[in-house]
Amino acid sequence: MNRKPYLLVMLIILPLVVFSYSCGKKKTESIKVKQQKSLEEKFKKLMNEGQSLLEQEKWYKAADVFKSAVKINPNNPDGHFWLGVTLKKMGGFDKALEEFRKTVELDKGYSKAYYYIAELMVNQGKYEDALMDLQKMKETMPDSPEPYVASSIVYLSMAKRKMVDEGGKRTPESIKFEQLSWDEAEKALSIDSTAIDAYLTFGEIYEIKKQKNEAIKQYKKFIELCSQDSTRIAEVRDLEIHIDEMLGKQ
Repeated sequence: MNRKPYLLVMLIILPLVVFSYSCGKKKTESIKVKQQKSLEEKFKKLMNEGQSLLEQEKWYKAADVFKSAVKINPNNPDGHFWLGVTLKKMGGFDKALEEFRKTVELDKGYSKAYYYIAELMVNQGKYEDALMDLQKMKETMPDSPEPYVASSIVYLSMAKRKMVDEGGKRTPESIKFEQLSWDEAEKALSIDSTAIDAYLTFGEIYEIKKQKNEAIKQYKKFIELCSQDSTRIAEVRDLEIHIDEMLGKQ
């Protein structure tokens, strides 16, 4: 049997088959890259839209937009974080907590999410659980001020709780928690001088001590440092109103 014609055909056809397969594979990969890029652009657009709605305090519309972003990319921690922030604004604390926990599952270094987890747990009266979570954060992120700022808020909440239990009076136990709160805030500033929430803690502690001038000084420091942060406009406005009320009482 003469195999030469068969081999000749194979030598001609095989390169064509390989070339065709290679071109098809490259085309498929190119389509996938374009689709991925399109999804990333859509996700980014939705995130910008959601944050804009959040700044306008249009909570429900913002929540819908962030939910759409999460559907597009459920593995991006930013989508879950901002959905959590919005749900928290709407009063959906349990669902917000779920989103913040999902955020840190995807990114263990997402410090702001730990902060909100602690805050929500404090609102539920789970002080010790919050401190345990923050201790883990300190161990995994020793150079981050966030766990210390959050811890200062937890201790300050514990101090306030003790005062409420005693009819508004400061007690040795509440004073102990005040000092722990102050120490944590100072630690945060020693790590990062831009940990501006520490000044809120200082202001609140001075206010508890009825040292209004010192409290106002700390509050104004906070306002000055976060004046360029568009995500905290409402918080700054509320604090300015509070300062006016304090001045009116003097």
